[in-house]
Amino acid sequence: MDAVFLCRETLLLLFNLDLPGALLVQSVESDSPAREAGIRGGAVPCRIGDRELVLGGDLILAFGEEDVCHAECLIDANSRRGSEKSVPVRLRRAGKTLGVELDLTQVRRSYLR
Repeated sequence: MDAVFLCRETLLLLFNLDLPGALLVQSVESDSPAREAGIRGGAVPCRIGDRELVLGGDLILAFGEEDVCHAECLIDANSRRGSEKSVPVRLRRAGKTLGVELDLTQVRRSYLR
């Protein structure tokens, strides 16, 4: 899962949202736990300043009970999960807040080290 942290001001401008932070999912690997959980990547390539992004993907808002502020927050939150096998993930898609369950067993092996 490729994710990009966008600062609050950028999110407000691009999505007209009032969020303290979120991770924008640009793409999701086909055989990943994120795909199995139903997390969606974007489909609209764009350039913001000197950065190329893919917009339209889910915005990850929280990992378990912890709000997401940037990619390191997500990695730190994963490391605090202990031996839990899954974690609820709160996300924003098409203006709605949704919840999915992410399998941590494979995530720990492959994606969030």
